Amino acid sequence: MPKCHIMDTLDRRAKEKIILDLFRTFAQNILAVAYYVVQDHALAEDIVQETFLTAMDKLYQLNDLNKAGGWLKRIAINKAYSEMRKRQRTFPQPVPWVTDDSSVEDTLIAKEEALLVCEALDRLSGEHQMVLFLKYFRGLTVKEIAAALNAPEATVKSRLQRSRELFYRHYHRKAGVQG
Repeated sequence: MPKCHIMDTLDRRAKEKIILDLFRTFAQNILAVAYYVVQDHALAEDIVQETFLTAMDKLYQLNDLNKAGGWLKRIAINKAYSEMRKRQRTFPQPVPWVTDDSSVEDTLIAKEEALLVCEALDRLSGEHQMVLFLKYFRGLTVKEIAAALNAPEATVKSRLQRSRELFYRHYHRKAGVQG
């Protein structure tokens, strides 16, 4: 006998209300994730729209509203990666943090440091880049990353560990640091 899910019993108006509530809650985070991957604001906005349209069609797959953020991020990440494959683009990297009152020397050092970080991140696979992004740029916990990537927490932990090791190896090689 097929399993009946509460989302299956909702009419279109109820589903639209749920999606609208999810949009209000998560749209900015989804935009940030999409932008990180595609580095194009207009394309990232398109991905956000496509994410919520897909969510509307597949709302029946969401078993727990408390996991909606991770579910939506996974949809957005998949759509962003799909766009990247279509466009054969490389994954972008962060820009250095420099304030208006930074000295010229501080600015140059920050840019050089950012370049080293970008080059080290470029050497990582997309999945290693994504776990580092979600952990250190979006501040997600291992549990949240696991939900977003639809992966076991143990896998996320080992992928984070491996990603950090690879990053530091590439970073130190580029920076000429021994160790």
